[in-house]
Amino acid sequence: MKIIILLSLYLSFLVPTSAPAEEEAPFSSLGKAFMFSNEGKTPEAMESLMNWKPTESYQEEYKIYFTNIWSGNLDHIWTQYKKLKTQKKFLRLRLDLFSRVIQATESELEKRQTFTDADIKKESRIILKQLSGTSEGETAETNYLKWIQKNKYYDAVCRAERKRWVTQPDIEFNEIQNGLTKCPMKYEDFITRIRRLIFAARETQAQREIDLYLKSDKTLANWKKAYLQAIFDSNVGDPLAAFNNLTKYENELIESDYAENYFYISQRAGELEKSELILNKIIKYYKEKNKNISDMLFQKAFLFYQSKRYSDAYKIFDQLFQSSGQQKRKRKTKDFEQIAWLRAWSLYLNHDLEKALKAFNEMRSYTADSSRLSYWIAMCYQRQDQTLTALQLFKKSGESLSSNETYTYYNLLSWLRYQDLKKQNSTLEKNALIKDLWATSKDRRSVFPIPSEDVSREQIQNLYSFILSETSGDEQNQVAVVNDENEIIFSAENAGLVVRSEEELRRHIDWAKFLIQNRQGELAKWHLYEIEKNLKFSKNAKILIQFYTENNFYYRALSLSQRQSPGRMSFDKDLFLLKSIYPEAYKDDIFQFAKQRKIDPYVILSIMKAETQYKSDAISPVGAVGLMQFMPYTLDKLKGLVGQEIKTAELFDPKKSIEMGAVYLKKLLIEMKDQNPLAAAAYNGGPHRVKAWVKRLGPVDYDVFIEHIPFAETRTYVKRVLTFKSTYDKIYQKKMSSEELSYLIRPQPIEIKEILSLKEEWDPFKKEIEKTNK
Repeated sequence: MKIIILLSLYLSFLVPTSAPAEEEAPFSSLGKAFMFSNEGKTPEAMESLMNWKPTESYQEEYKIYFTNIWSGNLDHIWTQYKKLKTQKKFLRLRLDLFSRVIQATESELEKRQTFTDADIKKESRIILKQLSGTSEGETAETNYLKWIQKNKYYDAVCRAERKRWVTQPDIEFNEIQNGLTKCPMKYEDFITRIRRLIFAARETQAQREIDLYLKSDKTLANWKKAYLQAIFDSNVGDPLAAFNNLTKYENELIESDYAENYFYISQRAGELEKSELILNKIIKYYKEKNKNISDMLFQKAFLFYQSKRYSDAYKIFDQLFQSSGQQKRKRKTKDFEQIAWLRAWSLYLNHDLEKALKAFNEMRSYTADSSRLSYWIAMCYQRQDQTLTALQLFKKSGESLSSNETYTYYNLLSWLRYQDLKKQNSTLEKNALIKDLWATSKDRRSVFPIPSEDVSREQIQNLYSFILSETSGDEQNQVAVVNDENEIIFSAENAGLVVRSEEELRRHIDWAKFLIQNRQGELAKWHLYEIEKNLKFSKNAKILIQFYTENNFYYRALSLSQRQSPGRMSFDKDLFLLKSIYPEAYKDDIFQFAKQRKIDPYVILSIMKAETQYKSDAISPVGAVGLMQFMPYTLDKLKGLVGQEIKTAELFDPKKSIEMGAVYLKKLLIEMKDQNPLAAAAYNGGPHRVKAWVKRLGPVDYDVFIEHIPFAETRTYVKRVLTFKSTYDKIYQKKMSSEELSYLIRPQPIEIKEILSLKEEWDPFKKEIEKTNK
């Protein structure tokens, strides 16, 4: 967690620039105070601060804040903290005030009179919860745990802070155990810690702690020892070794709480036949113990699905579908929809198109992804040679592209299929029947013509009603790392600041500019969060969006633009909002490193948007950091490719993150033969897995390949990246070519025959990367 503490070095990212005299005058005394403070001249800073005359009520609060922070009077700091908490304002100031208290020296704490350590413990739980998921929250958490460690308040780590304590890689194992004397570390706690150490690229420390743990617990069963080592081996990229070490303890594992993970390890090791046998044994054991077997049956069906045994997969998915109580309820759960989808999709892949069409149609009343469903319904008709029906369904689903409006991944595919069918069947649209159908399709009261004798009038009307009611939600609103600040901004615990006019908003922006110019970028950012809470008018939103964009707060410009957007937007009328949602973020750096590595800059931007929404201080739940979301162990491998010594903390610098992102993307593009969909899948899911999917599925159409990706996150991620890339091209390159994008409905071209590695390879690509290092 040391890397988080360095975050502020990169967030104060703007170098002070000269401001016009009329802007500088109101804050000149405060500017001098900042200068003295940065030089360590606290008395002079305080004197200049006292000379500053705030012109706004909120500035009075900042003056008190700076006075308290620089003076170090803990009682005054605590009083202001409590006041702001009651008012539900200035969360960033509250955090800084609280952090100053827990980082106070012993001599400072001896002078306090208004609060106790018990108060600190109570408030820590509140503020950490409010900042959960943010980089600021990570920093606060680290500081609080250091406070616990320093004061040996181990009662806290036995309750609220247990998980945080156990997973801190910077606290030595012996100290971790000392803190848990009253509530000893459990086996499950230690497994969690080992995984966290591996995510933090501390494999050596993890193995050392495993050895220490095994020595400290003489009563641990042999199978548990083997399982612990297998967790390590599997997570560092050697699942085959993990699986081989566990097979001798199979009976114990199947009867343990780790049976399902034993099955997952066998899958990761590529032992699919053995995985099926293990799964059958688990199901048999669960039946004997009267345990629910639904999840294991689903895993068995999914295993068949991955192995292309679609008929066997369908039988189990259908069994789960028919037996589920959700089938009769109006509201279906997400799990039920997943079963229903895989049931229909397995039929489609098994070429049982009539049954697939029926199964897809059964989902129309409750699907959460109607654009996906309508696309594959149209594909069923196309593959049954009902071209007229397919053509019109594709045309309707792809209408947003024809209308020059924003679109989803499936709208894009439908448009490509329509263009392709139209070229193959140039006389179809001249058919009077089709013209009549298209003319009447927009009127729900109309009687639809029958484009095929195999399709009833009622079927056609139902299909069009379904497509006409399609939701406009698309992949651009889904991201790997969410802007957690939105939850903070709109939380009931944040009252925000009210802005009543454009003039008042501009004064707040001038204040933010001043803070940025004086290396107080974090305070500026959080001050504007307070404004966003109550921002009412689109004109004011535009002003703030413009400021965000000009000052590299791209992720806030995007978030605010999305809240102002009308849903589906026009590339003509809504270009300002679209450029805020799809900005050329960090353009100079992007284009510099794209040119060096000979890759498309808009691919980098699309990956960045999918990863973090341009948020430079992003930290994922598993520890990936920065704009391009690198795990520490991935960065460790990249060092060898670029010949640089890079610290993880450096990735909070946008330029360094983009530089490393371009290197890694180039490596993946080399590995995936310049196929963008495969490179995107590899960026998220790992190239070794993507190559295994390619080998297993063969030369299927890209739309089928992407839909077949077994990881839901990776599947959605690839769809986002491809949609983002085509949208970037349309906005900035003014192009939308069905010829150039037609590869998305053609077979993926890579053929893999060789035996594959079960972990990511690096050495084979070193020479190619070195050619672009200069």
